Amino acid sequence: MFAFWDDRDAKRKQRIAAALAGDLPLRELLARESEFELDRAVDVIMAVLTGTDQLELAINVVNDGAIPGLPPWAVVEVPAVIGADGVRALHMPQLPAGVTALLNQQIVVQDRAVEAAVHGDRTAALQALLLDPVSGGRLAVNERLLDGLIDVNRQLLPRFAA
Repeated sequence: MFAFWDDRDAKRKQRIAAALAGDLPLRELLARESEFELDRAVDVIMAVLTGTDQLELAINVVNDGAIPGLPPWAVVEVPAVIGADGVRALHMPQLPAGVTALLNQQIVVQDRAVEAAVHGDRTAALQALLLDPVSGGRLAVNERLLDGLIDVNRQLLPRFAA
């Protein structure tokens, strides 16, 4: 099975090199990449329908213990086996404590953002901004940023009151 992936990866690298050298039009490279993605979907569907287990290197699943130290309800991207009984995430080893802490922080940020979007909760949105280390944590700046984001995206955020 891994030889199949190695062969596909080698062919992809050859196409990219050819495009960089000008020997393959970019349009053709992109069209082939799109076909590859379609192939992945077909392979996944066929594995489920035929009951032939197939390894996928990156699948988004509900954690449910796949990555120790993260909430069971969080969505994570892990390798998985797909077959007749659906998607079975492969359980990962314990990550270093600092990595687990960083991932948990991002999960909380995403949780607050989802809460804000689903319920039009400005407080949850502000919490998401303040908890994200990229924001700098300054309340007044993030309040102005949030007001601007809500105003500009009002059509996409109908739950937020005008």
